[in-house]
Amino acid sequence: MRREVWDNLRIFGSGKGYIVAPCHNLQPNTPTANILALYEAVHEWGGAQSG
Repeated sequence: MRREVWDNLRIFGSGKGYIVAPCHNLQPNTPTANILALYEAVHEWGGAQSG
């Protein structure tokens, strides 16, 4: 999951930026680990970009 997040950040974040968010709702069967991986990867990536 984290690899997929990083790939999307790299692809869509180049240029003018990318607002990261889940779709308008999360499906009930979405594993909590996937949601946490999204937010953790974005936090790590954002910190790396601002430093």
